[in-house]
Amino acid sequence: MRIQNTNDPALFNLVVESEGGRRDLIGSGWVAEILGTDPEYGYRRAFVAHKRGDNMWFDLRSGFIYEYRNIYTGGSKYAYQKHGGESGFFRIADGNWEDLSDGQVRNLLRAQVKVESRPESV
Repeated sequence: MRIQNTNDPALFNLVVESEGGRRDLIGSGWVAEILGTDPEYGYRRAFVAHKRGDNMWFDLRSGFIYEYRNIYTGGSKYAYQKHGGESGFFRIADGNWEDLSDGQVRNLLRAQVKVESRPESV
């Protein structure tokens, strides 16, 4: 996987490249923006639409928190798992991939709630 810049400095592409250009070997993984917590699923998610060609592309915004699941290329997901396993959290910071732990995600979400619920000064 690689991060690719776009013409918009706040928008990036996550590119999942197929091994040897074989599109039939790209897995059926997903990427979702984390919107908050959810009592049933742990997190509220907005799944990011992807484009397929020889590679799989996801449009991502800088600074937002994302989760990926089953992103792999190759004949076996176990042979070609990308970025440390079957799932994880990340964000794009200054055009770079930044891995996040579950604890970091929860802390970031708590910080967002505090900022959003702070009353405006009069």
